[in-house]
Amino acid sequence: MADQMRMDFQRERNEMVTTLWRQLRDELLEEQPPPPPPAPAI
Repeated sequence: MADQMRMDFQRERNEMVTTLWRQLRDELLEEQPPPPPPAPAI
């Protein structure tokens, strides 16, 4: 029973960390100007 609780806690913590990293990454991407459009191939 304790092992199950610990595994659930670890999974929830991993999901929290993943969500935080995703939010941070999205904020960083929003702060950067969009890349210039690619030059047309001639």
